[in-house]
Amino acid sequence: MDHTSEPDGGMKRAAEVSEAMLAVPGYADDSMFFTVRYGHKAKETLRKCDYDDLTETLHKMTELWSKNGEGGAKPEPGAEARYAQIQELRKHCFEIIKDFPDLVRDFDQFHTSSKAAMSAVMRANT
Repeated sequence: MDHTSEPDGGMKRAAEVSEAMLAVPGYADDSMFFTVRYGHKAKETLRKCDYDDLTETLHKMTELWSKNGEGGAKPEPGAEARYAQIQELRKHCFEIIKDFPDLVRDFDQFHTSSKAAMSAVMRANT
């Protein structure tokens, strides 16, 4: 089959696969899609250096969250120290995105969705 004879064939097949995957329980989790959409919006909106800074800061927040005993991990550092560190990192995230109202508005939902996704991954790996 010649690729030029059916220019929309690939798009049609992609739509079919996407539709089939949406019927799979667990795949079509809205929080997962929200997390992906927010990440894409941040990448398209922010300068590369700011996006890299944001993702690095979010990674640090995730590491602290994963040390709170979720998924069988031993809590470290203590809860108060983790909370203070996460608040500082959260403040830094808002400094990065402060000029973009859509990113600011959706940040807390994004962070909650990210934590839910991470929790699901950690449960699946235990």
